[in-house]
Amino acid sequence: MKYNYLKNFYNRIQKKRETWRNPTFKNPWQMRNGLWVGFLFFSAIAALLFWVVLYMYFEVHYRRQVTDNLTNIAWEITEQYGSSNFEQSIAILAKTNHYFAQIISEKDHKVLLSYTNEGTPGEPQSSQIADETLFSRLDETDGYCFYYTGDSSSRSQWAVQAIVIANEGGYRHVLVLSCSTAEIDMVKHMLFNRGGISLAIVLALSAVFAFFFSNFYARPFRHLNDAAVLMAAGKFDTDFIQEGPQEAVQLAKTLNQAEKEFRATEALRRDFIANISHDMKTPLTVIRAYAEMIDAFSGEIPEKRTEHVEKIIGETDRLTDLINELMDLSRLQSGTLQLHYETFSINGLIQTVISRIRIKDMAEGFHIYLCAQRDYTVRADRQLLLRAVYNLLHNAVKYSGSSKKIEINLIPQGHELLVQITDHGIGISTAEAPHIWDRFYRSPKLGSQIHGNGIGLNIVSEIFKNHHIPYGVESKTGRGSTFWFII
Repeated sequence: MKYNYLKNFYNRIQKKRETWRNPTFKNPWQMRNGLWVGFLFFSAIAALLFWVVLYMYFEVHYRRQVTDNLTNIAWEITEQYGSSNFEQSIAILAKTNHYFAQIISEKDHKVLLSYTNEGTPGEPQSSQIADETLFSRLDETDGYCFYYTGDSSSRSQWAVQAIVIANEGGYRHVLVLSCSTAEIDMVKHMLFNRGGISLAIVLALSAVFAFFFSNFYARPFRHLNDAAVLMAAGKFDTDFIQEGPQEAVQLAKTLNQAEKEFRATEALRRDFIANISHDMKTPLTVIRAYAEMIDAFSGEIPEKRTEHVEKIIGETDRLTDLINELMDLSRLQSGTLQLHYETFSINGLIQTVISRIRIKDMAEGFHIYLCAQRDYTVRADRQLLLRAVYNLLHNAVKYSGSSKKIEINLIPQGHELLVQITDHGIGISTAEAPHIWDRFYRSPKLGSQIHGNGIGLNIVSEIFKNHHIPYGVESKTGRGSTFWFII
């Protein structure tokens, strides 16, 4: 008992190892993980890019705004220089715009006038605003310059606009407007911190959303893959679950339909093998039986010997016809059969087919009518078209039932000719009509009542497809069928 337990355990381990050796199962979560990482990476890049763009836009926009405002106010003050209310205008503009204003003389670097950002007279905010480099800057820019300088009291900067407003005694008087960037730097610092927090929150939410998103998309395809592996192993009863996104649902529907077709084809294949085995076994059995009869007693009797030999030849011809049908079908479907086009009378071709049908005693007691206004010529591969018409007429004879009446109509349609072969037999149901051209298909309702192997109409279909000839059937159960093609 202990030995059996260990053996079963070993077998389970080996089975699991074989399963995971299958390349399909090496990483069943690869798609989900890829989607999860990809979505998370995209979210991080998008959030980071948004934050960088916002930060840079804020920086550039603020600097441009400061520059434009300082420049405009400086020119406005310059235009009022020398007026009676000049100092009052400076005080108002300084308070309104929260700027510091100074007028500095080039002589001894003396401060002639100074207003705070409250609009009141006061000492200069910082000596760094208008240091010893001020006048050298003005020399380089023709009396007008804008620059940033450090603020020793904080880690921010001063934005400075300097412009020469007067020249007295050979010394320039310079208007210096300035504002601190401390507030905006504080906003930038806050934006930086908040941006980091926002980025972390976005990544956390994206990770959660990406997990569910990737599961939603990957799980259906993983299930479809597992089911496809089972179907590839021959388990055609596998069900493809229709779930997830529309693409996965549509793929599941398609695979379910393919599985249905595989099951039908497999069933047809088994039936075909059974039918072919019977069709080949029967002639061989008959040949063997008559050969033994000849060997046993009819060899010395000419009449009996001739009869038995004829039976053997007939069964041999039947077996040869079956093999030829299979070979022709194979060549037609593989595309290796070369067509030899020629122009010929289709009326004569149909008469030849009718004669062959009668010679083989297949149409005893049948009335076969060819209805045509005149003789029509067509261009096609004569041997293949003869084979197609033969199979259609043979089919009409088999399924005509007791009516034993078949009509072949040739109807001109412009430069084309419609050929109709009509019987008045058992007919074809609407459900079966699309399948009669399929390989190995035989109506399950007929059973063994009518002999056949299910490849005659399939050969007809392949011949017409190779010729690019439209074809079809019109039928009602119990009212006969009309097979047609246009050439």
